[in-house]
Amino acid sequence: AFMDLAVVISCWLSLLVGVRSGMEVLRVLRVFRVFLVLNHFEGLMALFSTVMRSIPAAVDVCLISMLLFFIYAIVGMTLFGDVETLECDVLCPGRLNRADNFSDFFHSMQLLFQTSAGQCIYNLMHDLDHAGSGKLLIFIYFASFKFLADFVFVNLIVGIILDTFDNTFS
Repeated sequence: AFMDLAVVISCWLSLLVGVRSGMEVLRVLRVFRVFLVLNHFEGLMALFSTVMRSIPAAVDVCLISMLLFFIYAIVGMTLFGDVETLECDVLCPGRLNRADNFSDFFHSMQLLFQTSAGQCIYNLMHDLDHAGSGKLLIFIYFASFKFLADFVFVNLIVGIILDTFDNTFS
């Protein structure tokens, strides 16, 4: 109740005084009301504690995932680094252009992150095929990357959370 009162008073003061700089910082206190709700619901508290206990193992999986991205970025630079890109005045989204390519490490990592999020992987494969990289090689590269990055690592994180939940409440 005290936190709610502090938030309401800070909002009224910001409206009355018109000072937006200091009072808006106090509005962040509204976020902490979620933690007050956790104390009232045992199931939510158990879920929250499970997620908090599984963070170190999930960080390890994310670091291994970054290693996978690093390896695939180097392989992509080796295989597709010299492919001609499209010259667009406005960047052509989802196509091999000056921003989305395998020419250097940064752009390779950026392109792999975009493809792991599902952004226009088929257009990129089409552009690489038209550049003469070989359909089978392109398919093996992107299919193995999508399989490892999306399915294996996401399921590992879910497995870590379920294992932590099982160990916590058994």
